[in-house]
Amino acid sequence: MARHMFNFNINHEEILSDTLNSFAKYLADNILEIAREIAEEKEATEFLTVNEMQEFLDIKRAKAYELTNIKGFPAYKIGGIIRINKNELVRWIRENPKEVS
Repeated sequence: MARHMFNFNINHEEILSDTLNSFAKYLADNILEIAREIAEEKEATEFLTVNEMQEFLDIKRAKAYELTNIKGFPAYKIGGIIRINKNELVRWIRENPKEVS
């Protein structure tokens, strides 16, 4: 019976290197996507105090409190403290520019 031996000359180091490179790219892509999602979530839930809003908009304190009393303004009372969602604030200002000036 003839015995056949196959010699495929497999370069295990090259295969391992290619596999590791592919895996590293996969991880990097997924980590970037997760980081973007976390940043978007944080941005969507960032709340300002009235003082922080005052500084952000560069307005007087009285004007900042006046804005929080306007119907439809994105202010929320949480435990007796007023909080303003930053993204909603920016959107509201774009829709109501006369109210801020």
